[in-house]
Amino acid sequence: MKKVMVDAFFYEAQINLSKQQVKYLIDKIEEKFKESQYHFKTNVLGYMTQWTSFVREPIMQEILNLTIDDVKFDQPKFKYELYDAWGLKLEKGHQTKEHSHKEAELSGVLYLSDVNQLLEFPKLKIKVKPTVGKLVIFSGLLRHSAAINKEDVPKYAISFNTRVLTPWRAAGLIGNKYIKND
Repeated sequence: MKKVMVDAFFYEAQINLSKQQVKYLIDKIEEKFKESQYHFKTNVLGYMTQWTSFVREPIMQEILNLTIDDVKFDQPKFKYELYDAWGLKLEKGHQTKEHSHKEAELSGVLYLSDVNQLLEFPKLKIKVKPTVGKLVIFSGLLRHSAAINKEDVPKYAISFNTRVLTPWRAAGLIGNKYIKND
């Protein structure tokens, strides 16, 4: 096997979410847990919604559309599709195993609570402390994890994946919303 060096993308921002928006999204996560069969069965060793639970969520669309203009991509002339967006809740003793999102051009997470359970990117030697409204967008190839939550406070977040919306993908997609990148 040959090692290939590739550029990695990492972006961190603070989004001003109102208390009402945070409550709305946390309530949505709690509500959508009931529909999910993925609890403790994925890299998220905690509670999570279905993979696409937040793809059409207007608040997520608004946040990503506002943020995307600040982010410089390799392919700036293309639009990006938000194709996965799931909510998660990690209580005391829960964690996220180290993994990547190889199929995604860009992945990310929007935090909805303040906790000390850090998001870690070992290759970049970066650790992110979750705070309400913190948005992290990164190359899907980057491996990342979150160690065991040692607090009584649960971590709430919405994670997501995007990919370039090529003409052939656009022709076959029905009803999805897209992240603009004009």
